[in-house]
Amino acid sequence: MPAKAEVQRILDQETAIWEQRFQDRQQEMQVYLDSVTALEARLKTLRDTTAAGGNQSLAADTTMADTLAFLTAEQERLEKVLEGKKKNLLAYYHQIYGKDGVLNRRNAELTQSILEKLHSTISDISQTLQLSLVLDASALLYIDQDYNYTKQVMEALNIETQRTR
Repeated sequence: MPAKAEVQRILDQETAIWEQRFQDRQQEMQVYLDSVTALEARLKTLRDTTAAGGNQSLAADTTMADTLAFLTAEQERLEKVLEGKKKNLLAYYHQIYGKDGVLNRRNAELTQSILEKLHSTISDISQTLQLSLVLDASALLYIDQDYNYTKQVMEALNIETQRTR
């Protein structure tokens, strides 16, 4: 159906926006991860230097201790921020792509009008042709072509028929 292609186009556009937002959050989280990693390396280097230094002056020891304390506190702060970013990223993912996410709800919303039109068309044709029963072809193993009204439904919906059962 032409309407299905339009629904898919809209979903593709909206999905691209959601995907970009997801990637932006991933990149932001990566910046914090890189910062934590760099800070860990710097702390390790400073600790190794302090341990190897041995007999330094009291002033140097105090400055080094202050620096280590500051960097350790900064590392802990960044790790908390990073953990929050991870939780937010996961929450966003589930909000958009989860079972009850925006994508599924939006898809249902957009396809509802197509389904309504399809059911209305089938109902109109059934009344016009005085049919008592219309079955979905997926449940049929065989049908006499005298009772196949697929072509009429497809024509009413302006769908080109590639093949009919």
